Amino acid sequence: YGRRLSGRILLPILKRIQATGTMYPQHAAAVQSWLVSQHEGGMDKMELEVRKGYKIGRIFAILEKIQREATTRDNRNTIASRFFGSASTTPNVVMGLLVRNAQHHLAKIKNDPQKKDRVFWLERNLGFALSEINEFPKTLLLSEQGDFAIGYYQELHRRYSAENHKEETQP
Repeated sequence: YGRRLSGRILLPILKRIQATGTMYPQHAAAVQSWLVSQHEGGMDKMELEVRKGYKIGRIFAILEKIQREATTRDNRNTIASRFFGSASTTPNVVMGLLVRNAQHHLAKIKNDPQKKDRVFWLERNLGFALSEINEFPKTLLLSEQGDFAIGYYQELHRRYSAENHKEETQP
């Protein structure tokens, strides 16, 4: 009806995402609908990409990708399952630790002869994403937590669609 959606809609969705450590497409659609309703006249993709919560969500997804590349044992136990909630609410507390751990994961990947060439791309993606922010904020507002979730989900989607495209083109 052209009105803003209540924060009571977003909060349970964010809590569900944080509790499960997983964001499904319907969660992303609901969060994005809420975010768009908060801006008169809608919100385009370019506007979303300049928001700090969105950028931090993308960084979080890249850090998760680095962890997945380095550890092959249990891919279900990722940083998303452990740190999604705290990274989306208090990024200043968690993100420094996760970036430091990513350096250890990158060193481990460098020592793996089968994955050695991946390090350049992983470091490049992380460096580019980190260069877009000056510092991690102490807390994210509810709307910024929604931006975080959208950034995380869109970065995951970008990665999975690129991997699927690569598999389809290989003989």
